[in-house]
Amino acid sequence: MRTSASVITLAFLLAFPQTAKATPFSIGFQEVQPLEAFLNFYNGGFGSLGTGPGPNLGVTFTSQWVQVQPDVYGSPTGASAGISSTSTMSLAVPFSGPFSFYYDGGALTVNFFDGANGSGNFIGQWNLPSAGVFIPTGAALPAFQSAVFISPGANRIDALTFGALVIPEPGTFVLSLFSLGLLAALTRRN
Repeated sequence: MRTSASVITLAFLLAFPQTAKATPFSIGFQEVQPLEAFLNFYNGGFGSLGTGPGPNLGVTFTSQWVQVQPDVYGSPTGASAGISSTSTMSLAVPFSGPFSFYYDGGALTVNFFDGANGSGNFIGQWNLPSAGVFIPTGAALPAFQSAVFISPGANRIDALTFGALVIPEPGTFVLSLFSLGLLAALTRRN
């Protein structure tokens, strides 16, 4: 009986591949040098200028992902990822669940695939409008192993988050609360 239970367990694991659903984590793009491509830095490797080894988060980037300043909060010493044209992020293992980030710049299309480097089956697409300031975007996704970011111009990405949705930056959040308060006051008057 023990042997058949092991065979059934093995068959289940092979039939239903596991996806990463670890503790939420975020990539803030601070750890490499300005204008350095991230490449394998967040997969325990090195950036294009030799910075590393970085944390082993199982995430790799094509050479179009480079560190630029400022970050999402406008800090001149903070950093974000500058991307252009077609830029790909791949994961060591498929991930499912909440995925989010801040972005700014021109319109941005993000295509999700179940294979590494934009291969395999097409999972879904986000069509994001132009953004003059960093705005958050995200949603819960089925298992994906790569995301291809298509930017006709230039965009910046920050707080790339797996397992949680980013929240609006403090200034935007305060402005949203003020707007809701004003709307409530106007509604109460009528």
